[in-house]
Amino acid sequence: MEHLPGDTLSIEFRYPSWLENDAVTADTLGLLRSLGLVHTIVDGPQGSAYSVPAIWKNTHPDHALLRLHGRNEVAYGMPAKTAAERFDYAYNSAELQALAQRYSPIARSVRYQHAVFNNCMEDKSQLNAREFLEVLNAG
Repeated sequence: MEHLPGDTLSIEFRYPSWLENDAVTADTLGLLRSLGLVHTIVDGPQGSAYSVPAIWKNTHPDHALLRLHGRNEVAYGMPAKTAAERFDYAYNSAELQALAQRYSPIARSVRYQHAVFNNCMEDKSQLNAREFLEVLNAG
């Protein structure tokens, strides 16, 4: 943080040990709050060594970040030739509505809301982002 004064940093955990139970999660989020860091809420496939649960909590008073990797459980845990191959997943409308329902109260509680779709095969992220925004705006 001292190397990036004035910038707001967001942390995305990739190892489940940071969020393995309620007590550890509370400590992890408390650390981010004390350091003024944004907790990246992650939606991604579950079941691999790099899967983390979606923790629908914010740690920064001004910023919220939701990062959506898709839910391709098979490709996520295996070696991939490209990122697009690993994140080849199209969210369906019911999934996007459920995600918007979880994210909306968090997004309304901060000044700057960010949702980044990382399901980058073909145009899946763009189509999902458009529908997600429509669902958020309708709610």
